Amino acid sequence: MTTHDDTSRHVRKLFEQGKKLSDIAEILGLEIDDDTLIDAGWRGDDGNAEVAFPYADSAQEAANEYVADGAWGDGNGLSTVAVDVIVWRPAWRIVDGELVAVRLDEQKLLGKQAPDEPPCDGARDGEHDFQGAVHGLRGGASVHVTTVCMLCGCRRESWSACNVVETQHDFDGVRYTPRHDFDAVLEYHRVNGIPDNLDPESALGQALAADDDH
Repeated sequence: MTTHDDTSRHVRKLFEQGKKLSDIAEILGLEIDDDTLIDAGWRGDDGNAEVAFPYADSAQEAANEYVADGAWGDGNGLSTVAVDVIVWRPAWRIVDGELVAVRLDEQKLLGKQAPDEPPCDGARDGEHDFQGAVHGLRGGASVHVTTVCMLCGCRRESWSACNVVETQHDFDGVRYTPRHDFDAVLEYHRVNGIPDNLDPESALGQALAADDDH
C-alpha cells in the first residue's frame, strides 16, 4: 500500500524534475484544485502521534478512526472513548518557487469509539435484559439512563452532554460495568421468582438454586 510519505517523496521527486503540479496530479492520480495538489484521505494527530487515514471520506471519519485504532486505557473497552484530534487533508503548494506541504481543512474534532456490549452470562440466549432507569447528574455529566441486566447484574449507564476534562466538546456515551448489581438482582429474584430466560448454569441461576437447597 502506498503511504502518504511515499506519495510525498514521489511528488517532490517529480517537482525537482521540473514537472508542474497539474502534471504531477495526472502522473500520480492525485486531486488538484487551482494551485493545490491534494493527497487522498486525511491525517490526524492528538498531540502524541500523527496517523494517516488514506481511505477516510470525511474529517469526522478520520477522527473516529484515530480513536478506534488507539489504546486509551478506557477500562477494558467497556466505556465510550472520546479524544480531541486535529485532522487535515495533506496537500502541497508552490510558494516562492518552492514545494511546500500544507494542511487543508485543518480542524479539531472529537473522535469517538463506542464499546461493544459485553455478553450476558446469565441469559439462555446470551442477550441482556436491561431494565430500570435513573435520571440525574453524575461526575459532571448528565446521565440520562441507568439500567441493570436482570439476568447477570451488568449495569449500563448512558449519557449525553458529558463534558470531557481535556476538551470543550460534549458527547454522548455509554459505560458497562459487569456484575455491578449482581447482589441486588439476586435479592430481587429471591423475592419475585426466577425468570424464564435465566440460564440455570449461570452464576445467578446457581445462586438461586442454592437457596432452594437450604
